[in-house]
Amino acid sequence: MKVSSFMIGQAVEKMPDLAREIVRRGHEAAAHGRTWENSYALDADDERRFIVDCVESIVKATGHQPVGWNAYWMRNSPRTLDTLQSLGFIYHIDEPSRDEPFIVPLIAGDFVTVPYTFHMNDIVSFPFDGWNPAAFEQALRDEFDQLYEEGAHRRRMMVVSLHDRI
Repeated sequence: MKVSSFMIGQAVEKMPDLAREIVRRGHEAAAHGRTWENSYALDADDERRFIVDCVESIVKATGHQPVGWNAYWMRNSPRTLDTLQSLGFIYHIDEPSRDEPFIVPLIAGDFVTVPYTFHMNDIVSFPFDGWNPAAFEQALRDEFDQLYEEGAHRRRMMVVSLHDRI
């Protein structure tokens, strides 16, 4: 199984060996911004720099150009996807509205959107009182079983977001 590991530029700079190890194990080094901050309110040049700074950190540490993007709390500006495409990205995961990947037509061509699920995200559940790791594990199992059953008749995809700090 290949995992997309969305990396923050500053974190990569602090722990380049970890970023390299992720790639060495065959996983994708994807971009998650320069810092853990929103970029959607930045002007066009600053937003581009925010993304480019992250890309440069990942490339310097791993030697791999990221092709996937995840904005902080999934918040993009109206121009983010076009900016990403111009920088060589081919997909983003900032869309919870569907259960399977889909194409977004942009000025320069098609761009892939991979769905994101909130209910299979540890950071959404973890901070609440009564969080129970066993219940989260059961939710993951239940989600898999449901999607596996549906997969007999149509393409299905399970998205799980896990954060190393949790």
